[in-house]
Amino acid sequence: MLSELTTFLACPQCTFNRFQPSWYFFAALRLAIVGLICWKRMDIVRVLGIAVFLEIPYFLAWRIGVIWMYAERPGTNREEAAGLYEALFSAGILHALLLLVMSRFRYFRVTNAPRIRFLRIALIVPAFLLSTYFHSAFAYSPFSSSVR
Repeated sequence: MLSELTTFLACPQCTFNRFQPSWYFFAALRLAIVGLICWKRMDIVRVLGIAVFLEIPYFLAWRIGVIWMYAERPGTNREEAAGLYEALFSAGILHALLLLVMSRFRYFRVTNAPRIRFLRIALIVPAFLLSTYFHSAFAYSPFSSSVR
C-alpha cells in the first residue's frame, strides 16, 4: 500500500508540462500547517482562503523554473523573480509575514481569543522547510522518472 502511494505521488509518467498528483497532497499539507498554526487564534476559513491564493503563483513559478532549467539559457528577470518567490514560499517566510500582518486585524481574529504570538507564527518556517524537504524527497525518489 505504501509503495503504491509513493509511486502515485512521485508520478513517474509526469513530465514538467503535466500537473503532478503530488501537488494536491503537498498543497494540502502546507495548508494544514497554516491551519494548525492559526488554530483557535485566527479565523481559519479567512486565513486559509488567502493562503490558497499563495499556492497558485507558487505552482506557476515552479513551472517557470523547471522550463528555464531545461532551456539552458541565462535567466531573465521573470525567471529570477519566480525563483525568489519559490525560495520565500518554500521557506515559509511569505506565510509568516502574511500571518503577522493578518493577526493585527480584527477581521481575521477569533472573538475573545488571545492574540497569536510571534513565536507561534515563527513555527511555520521549520514546518514549511520540513514540508519542502519531504516534497523534494518524492521528486528525487527512485519512483520518479528523473532517476530512471
